[in-house]
Amino acid sequence: MFLDGSRSLFLLVFSGCLLGMVISCYLEYAVGLVPSPLCLAQRFCLMGLGALSLLALLHAPGRRGRQLYAGLALGVALTGTVAALRQIWLQAGPPGSLPDCQSAGVLRNGTRAVTEVLQLVLHGRAECIDVSWSLLGMTLPEWSLMLFILLLGLCGWTLGCQKKPGC
Repeated sequence: MFLDGSRSLFLLVFSGCLLGMVISCYLEYAVGLVPSPLCLAQRFCLMGLGALSLLALLHAPGRRGRQLYAGLALGVALTGTVAALRQIWLQAGPPGSLPDCQSAGVLRNGTRAVTEVLQLVLHGRAECIDVSWSLLGMTLPEWSLMLFILLLGLCGWTLGCQKKPGC
């Protein structure tokens, strides 16, 4: 039995998130790239969006529930898009304009206050925005932005689909 329209879209969103996480884990553990705080923020958005989509897929709520899931997913996808845009903007800036990076591990060791972590993520650091990998002339944040725009479109389509009686 084929899933209804909105559940199929949630399945596509979940699949896109899963693909993005598999690629990011491969690049970290197999290739050896160290994720920056902005990369980690994008990963958290992918995980949150994937979890929301999987929950919506398995829950199969009514029309209002699908609207709620789609709206929340749209917000998370928009947050990931903003994080990717911020990283691209920081990478495009002059090289000496940011302070030294203290380490991508600052988010992992739990010794920093939430405000310091947010400042690190939003303001960026010099070594954390180095372009260390590219494919077809595009950097990792640019690929991430493309994925988030695709997921944003799917979430928007899912939300718009809720207004039509046949979806």
